[in-house]
Amino acid sequence: MSGDLDVRSRIRAHAKVNLSLEIGARRPDGFHAYESWATSIGLADTLDFEIREGVGARRVSVSTGLADTLVGRTLELVGTTVGRDLRWDVNIEKVIPAGAGLGGGSADAAAALAAVAVPLDLGPTRDEIARALGTDIPFCLSGGCARLHGRGELVDTTEPLPPIGILVAVPPVELSTREVFRAFDTLGGTGRRDRRGVEPPALLARVLPACSFRNDLEPAALAVEPGLARWKARIEDAAARPALMTGSGSGFVCLADRPAVFDESVLAALHAAGVLAWVTTPVATGLVFEPFV
Repeated sequence: MSGDLDVRSRIRAHAKVNLSLEIGARRPDGFHAYESWATSIGLADTLDFEIREGVGARRVSVSTGLADTLVGRTLELVGTTVGRDLRWDVNIEKVIPAGAGLGGGSADAAAALAAVAVPLDLGPTRDEIARALGTDIPFCLSGGCARLHGRGELVDTTEPLPPIGILVAVPPVELSTREVFRAFDTLGGTGRRDRRGVEPPALLARVLPACSFRNDLEPAALAVEPGLARWKARIEDAAARPALMTGSGSGFVCLADRPAVFDESVLAALHAAGVLAWVTTPVATGLVFEPFV
């Protein structure tokens, strides 16, 4: 009945990084097939949801002032799918930078789905909605460590990674995923798959022996934004480690067997250069419910 829904939830939505991203040919549906190993990391947005049934205001407020791109669309699609009018008031404390290949928008959309999944008894429909909304959203719902395949919507979850050190570095460049894939096709697509991956730390190589630690989209991202090569060099110089682009960029990750390898001097050097940077570790889940305040 109308008016019986009253959701009040606080959810931490964790970013993801791609430890590999191998792009295949374009499929008949227009998407590229790909294989990827991904993990959730400690970097997270915090979302407060108040969702009720009935006609009324629909508001999503983002702390950075950015326009919401997926949370409102997610809740609207949920309402349409289950045949119920929903109104909402959502506040997003944004930490994950946009356009960095860290899945921030997808993580927020996954949080919106999780907020209403049980109250609306979505069941398997939750996963169908996730696949319809975007490639990374199914992974962000589960999180942890997983092999992604298909067009990325198929998620084979594995054991969480050990607490390795992950330096996340995001230069002041925002890339469009669509433009990067367009450049990938222009450059020859799968014909450029001869690139070697970065050398992973020994611990990570042991627990993920099937991971290539290679991102096939990096040459395309550099073609879209040639200046990204200089930012990558600065990151590698500060970290004294090879940098691996995550997603379609512009973020990079550097990997170590333990977080302490990336000390305060590394972060200070990157911040001084204008690069957003965090030292974090893998986490075992993509979404965490917290007490609603």
